[in-house]
Amino acid sequence: MLSPTTQTTQTKLSPAQSLFKSLTQEPALPLGPRPSATGSGPATSSPAHYSPSTIHVEKPSESASLKTSSTQAKIARVSPTISRVTPVTPSRPIEDIFRYFNLCRTSSPNNKFQVFDKVSTRDFETLESIVEKWSFQQTQPKLSHHPATGLLIIEMPTPAHKFAITDFSMAVWSALDTLPINRHRLRIALEPNLTLRSTLTGFVATPGLALVCMSTGQRCSKNVFAMVECAYSQDRNSLMEKIRDEVEGWPEITLVVAIIVTEDHDYKSPLEDSPTWNYFAQHESILSPQDFLSLHPSIDGSMVEHSPLNTADPAGPRYSTVLGESDSDSDDELEPLVLNPITIAGHTWCHIHDVQYLVWVKEDGVLDLNGDSTNGLLYPTIEMEGVEQAINSGLSAAKDEIVNIAAESMKSRSALRKLQLAQLSRANFDWATTQSTIRIAAEQTALSRYETWFLKTSMVPNVRSGTIDHITLWRARAVPLSHP
Repeated sequence: MLSPTTQTTQTKLSPAQSLFKSLTQEPALPLGPRPSATGSGPATSSPAHYSPSTIHVEKPSESASLKTSSTQAKIARVSPTISRVTPVTPSRPIEDIFRYFNLCRTSSPNNKFQVFDKVSTRDFETLESIVEKWSFQQTQPKLSHHPATGLLIIEMPTPAHKFAITDFSMAVWSALDTLPINRHRLRIALEPNLTLRSTLTGFVATPGLALVCMSTGQRCSKNVFAMVECAYSQDRNSLMEKIRDEVEGWPEITLVVAIIVTEDHDYKSPLEDSPTWNYFAQHESILSPQDFLSLHPSIDGSMVEHSPLNTADPAGPRYSTVLGESDSDSDDELEPLVLNPITIAGHTWCHIHDVQYLVWVKEDGVLDLNGDSTNGLLYPTIEMEGVEQAINSGLSAAKDEIVNIAAESMKSRSALRKLQLAQLSRANFDWATTQSTIRIAAEQTALSRYETWFLKTSMVPNVRSGTIDHITLWRARAVPLSHP
């Protein structure tokens, strides 16, 4: 068992002491009772409820999203020189990071991307261990750490992160799977959210998707030839800093793809005592996905539809009309997608503004992130021809690197020759179908935000979701946390 430490914040704390202090001395989340149906719940100490104004997790600089009237002008304004100055949260002792972890475990923070400094390798290894053991409401955080600078990047993936990664992986694998490779000696794989540690720089990264090639035998090796990152309303300089560290850590990379999903405005949860907050306070349990998405955009409309006097069945999603969507089930008849904001019960839960792609390919042995990237747009319009060509060019370069590795591990000269002569199939992307999944990603993001926001304002944290906030219970019972 650990005992409470009496050290001051100026004294260097061990990882275990920092963990204990963060979980037992400072509340991770100012939770309090939900009000009654009349909005007059029992009095609580301030702050009684979480809101953006009552949780003090410092936020990096505002998203560097490019919102101009011209979409083409927007994607053309990518700076040829990316600043290496990364906005960071100045870390006091490591409990700042645990406080953010606790917030992510029990709620959906407005900021899904945080950068901390002064994080030692020892503390980072402790963080990795804790993340593996803790359960999070929606998804496990992605950690990246550079021991030389002490910078720690924490990303909380959302459904909007995943839609493009999944379709990208399917298209690329259909091409790679045609290569005549001896799978007993050489393995190529597209790994999502795989934690990698560079043997050159020590940088630890968890890219959204990585093309990894591993060989066995005396010449055992593990190489990374492509990385895909998906950023959701994230500061662009921070994203580029991470990509730069990845390229420095794995110089064999031939292809980098950045998918940037931008919301129309920075998301904020419903404020305490707002009409939306008071409306949902009347519900004793969380709404089902169907009931939530079928609510009227306005408070008054939602009140009428869920009145006991209203016996009509829900008519399906009511938050907005998705313009340009064909009623046909055939993929051949998909029309251009236009998404209105997902506004439910007087609050906008998600409003995707655009989805951009940036691609860098190694040329003449150099992958220049300071040079011009190949830019494309998936939404609101589909302009992806150049991006698709660049991706296939990068995959072709990756195939050449795979052949070089095979030459060292494959004993059969004829099999090696067959691989050398094989033409890599073109990765064919169905961009219209990928675009259509943005609607699903937006709905799931809105639903995720509603569910985690509702749970964190409940009288008993997280009980209605079928999980218990163990940190709250440990504190309430005054039971010290035992950390192996």
